[in-house]
Amino acid sequence: MGSLMRPQSIAAVAFAAFLCLNIVFPEYWFQFGARGGSSATQNHGAGVSIQTIVPQVLSDGSVAFWVGEDLSNGAFLQIGYLIENQSGDYPSACDTTGCHGYQHLRAGDAEWFYEYFPSPSVDTFLGTIGPDGSAGVNGSINNYTFYSNGNTWYFEFNGNALGNVTLGSGSSGDNVPIAFGEIANTTTSSQHVSPVEFKNLKFYDGKTFLPVSNGYSYIGYGIGSSSALKDPYGVLEIANKVNNFLAGSGLPQPLDNTQLWTIGYMLKIISSYGNMLNSTEYFAYSSANISAPRFVYIAPGSRGEFVQWRGTGYGAYTGAANQSTIFMGSNITEEMVMKPQYLLSISSAYANASGSGWYAANSVVSYSISSNVFYQNASSRQTFTGWSNGQKNVSAEAALVAPENITAEWQQQYLVDATSDYGNVTGYGWHNKGSTVTLSPAEPVANISATEKLAFYSWSSGLNPRTLALTVDGPISIHAQYKRQYLTYFQAVDMNNNPINATDFQIGNKTFSNSAFLFSNVSYDVQSAYYNGFKLPVNSNVSVDSSSHLVVHLPLYTVYVQTTDLFGIPVNALTRLQLQNGTQITAYTGSGGMLALQDVPYGTATGSAVFFGINESITASRGSIVHLIYLSYLDIGVFVAVIILAAVLYLVVSKTLHRRSGRNASSAAQDSQPDKKQNK
Repeated sequence: MGSLMRPQSIAAVAFAAFLCLNIVFPEYWFQFGARGGSSATQNHGAGVSIQTIVPQVLSDGSVAFWVGEDLSNGAFLQIGYLIENQSGDYPSACDTTGCHGYQHLRAGDAEWFYEYFPSPSVDTFLGTIGPDGSAGVNGSINNYTFYSNGNTWYFEFNGNALGNVTLGSGSSGDNVPIAFGEIANTTTSSQHVSPVEFKNLKFYDGKTFLPVSNGYSYIGYGIGSSSALKDPYGVLEIANKVNNFLAGSGLPQPLDNTQLWTIGYMLKIISSYGNMLNSTEYFAYSSANISAPRFVYIAPGSRGEFVQWRGTGYGAYTGAANQSTIFMGSNITEEMVMKPQYLLSISSAYANASGSGWYAANSVVSYSISSNVFYQNASSRQTFTGWSNGQKNVSAEAALVAPENITAEWQQQYLVDATSDYGNVTGYGWHNKGSTVTLSPAEPVANISATEKLAFYSWSSGLNPRTLALTVDGPISIHAQYKRQYLTYFQAVDMNNNPINATDFQIGNKTFSNSAFLFSNVSYDVQSAYYNGFKLPVNSNVSVDSSSHLVVHLPLYTVYVQTTDLFGIPVNALTRLQLQNGTQITAYTGSGGMLALQDVPYGTATGSAVFFGINESITASRGSIVHLIYLSYLDIGVFVAVIILAAVLYLVVSKTLHRRSGRNASSAAQDSQPDKKQNK
């Protein structure tokens, strides 16, 4: 096997040097340990950590523990430590020109060494042995490595450079690293080798050292060794630890190429949006595919957009491709870098809204609608009032710190089509639904003459107020209508048709002084007028077809108070009256005994009249005559005279009657005497 140690080992050469090259080499080179799998081929170096176990008591030969391999051109190199079984002077360094220098090494101590064979034909020791005890104290673990740079190979012990050599090749080719324990130059198989720990067998890929993914057992002989004696040494993986084994006596002897370990590297995909792939074990140095979705949806309106893979570990991938193949040269973590995005939803019931979509978190996004007015028909439309987030402009911006739904808000409007044949109507145009619009046409429109003009009459809806307030709950179509008016004069008269000076004629809901422009052929209700500050009802319907004077009768009457004595002779009585409008009047009926109050509202007056100490009440209504009769001085005189005359007459009559009564009595007495005689 080309990867095994050559028969002219360092132990043999060192021992031969000690014996001054006059002893025949023994026949056995027992080897026991592990070799790497095929994944470690085509390397540019190797290394291993080896435990120093001293002393190793041998009756003959030397024991060594090392890592080495064949190169693509047949050269061989190795590095490790050896333990001599005899003390003496040993060559410290040998090359193709010979050995240079010697050093005293004590039996049982461990020294690092490295050696190389430029070609299979070379079987002499070429390399270097470290000072006595240079491999460290008992139980220590030390690192032994070699690697190439071009065709030059470098040897290191615990990271310290020991030397280098050019071997004509910088690659192992199809050969793999081996980590062996070895007894060289012995004649017996009964030597006891205390087990030595090996761990972290690795190879160099030109950039870094990688663990050997698979380890296989080898228990056999060095090249050219006799095989008459069975190799009694064994190899054992330590407690199933990966890439960690013992080599020496008393250990199991698995068949060659029995797998001791398999390194499985873990691939872990992590993401702030959750693990997209659980940690998965792969064979070391195998290939693994990673694939990330373009988008990861984590919540309504929230997602992550793939940005890149960010890998750590040998063979990891870092880059923007969402699919890639990685080399499992170590445990690898691939971070799926995602850029958070939020959904901006721009909606509108009318017109076209733009700006909806997915955007990077915290970005500032513009959005808009195509128009701020949307016509549903000729008399109905929607007008844009702003956005649900408070923005008022048709075009606006939003800073996305979270998913956002923004809705355009609209106001229903209706056309108030208010028209007139004579100028514009205030209030014409579009108005919000539910609002109140005030309509007002031009007034007056035209003065035809001093007594005739054209003016607003009513709305086409039948409503008459010139200034009209309407609630806009739908489209409104209305036309202002105009009609001729004539100047009309009002003449108030009382109930006796006497002209009076009245003011403030009330017609409908308007008040006029004594004239007004009235629409032709329209019936007006003259409701009232004021006279001396008193409102009097009229309730008269009038209609005109030209300029005219209208007589308006007011309920004004003349109130008469007549005072006489018993004989109808006028007496002058003092009257105190109160009219219905509250006016109080004090006056005498005069020598004619008559008080006449002109134009009394409703002809109503109440009060009293006093004459000769006698007080009489007065109640007048609608022009009635109140006649009061009093006892005057004349009446008293007449009554006295009449009484005296009556008394005189009574006395005279009484006296006359008395005389007659006497004569009649005497005559009767005389007449009665004959009867008496007769009766007798």
